[in-house]
Amino acid sequence: MEGADVVVCDMRHLTFLDVTGLALLLAFVRYLTASGIAFLTYNWQGQPRRLLDLLDDRYATADRRRPTLLLRRLQGSASAARAAGAARSRPDPQDSP
Repeated sequence: MEGADVVVCDMRHLTFLDVTGLALLLAFVRYLTASGIAFLTYNWQGQPRRLLDLLDDRYATADRRRPTLLLRRLQGSASAARAAGAARSRPDPQDSP
């Protein structure tokens, strides 16, 4: 992932997600976040989305933060995610001579 600003996942073909897969996906997203890489998803299917909802309903924190918040950064399309990555990679005007 060296040099990446954004990882975008189209979840269209993920029709089933179990708790083990969810735990691995969350670990991957935490790793990306700690590395300063944005993670965006779109096209969540019914069963995986219901699993996220069940987890959130069961384990929401006192301030109502959802445990699956990192996975719910939904974008309407891949082009929106690419635009987000392009915005992050623009040079800082203060860096110019």
